Parts: sequence; C-alpha cells; structure tokens
Amino acid sequence: AALPLPSAQLAVGVAAGACHSFAWDSSGSAFAWGHGGNGRLGLGSAKHRSLPERVDALSAVCGVTCGANFSFFVTEAGRCLWACGGNSYGQLGIEATSALVPLPVPLPTSEVIAAIESGANHVIC
Repeated sequence: AALPLPSAQLAVGVAAGACHSFAWDSSGSAFAWGHGGNGRLGLGSAKHRSLPERVDALSAVCGVTCGANFSFFVTEAGRCLWACGGNSYGQLGIEATSALVPLPVPLPTSEVIAAIESGANHVIC
C-alpha cells in the first residue's frame, strides 16, 4: 500500500538506509520514518516513527542519502550540506558523536553539490 506523505506537494525523491527512509517533495520539505536510533531521522530524538514526519529543521531539500545509522541532506540547490545521526567513524564531518537534528556540515569548497551517495559508514559528494 502507498505510504502518504503529510504534504499537498508531489514527492520528487526517496532515500533508504538500513532501517530508515526519507522522501522529499517539490517544495523542498523532507519527511522521515523508520528507526530513529542515534537521531538518524533528524526529528530531535531517537524515537522510531512508523509514518512519515516532516523534518522541521530543513527547507529547500534537493537531495538525501542514508547510511546505516545516519542521514545527509543537500539543500539550497546544492550549496548547503546537513547531517544527523551516528558519527562513530567521523562520517558526518562534524565534531559531535551524534546529532538528533540536522547540523550544517562545513564544505571545503564553494562548488555546488551535484550528487550525494553513501554506504553503511561513509558518504561521497
């Protein structure tokens, strides 16, 4: 059965991790559901969600990728990168060991992110 998003806009993308998922719509809103451990859903807690919930900390989302216990979001037409979840291997590119909400990831260049992908414990963009 179809899983409805809490949005009147059309979904334009989906991403799936080990046990969590995201969709984003044409207005740039992101929606998360699944296992919430380590804050990988970006919803402010580690609570699991059985239905999609809007990630209020983000807007202008144009890409998402999910690893085993973390998530990355591309916003602002590829100019900004955000991460949440577990950071056991430094894969989030931030100092914290985990993040319950998406945090900005400093980028070493002013290049625009054209694509992003992840494995279980790494990300490339």
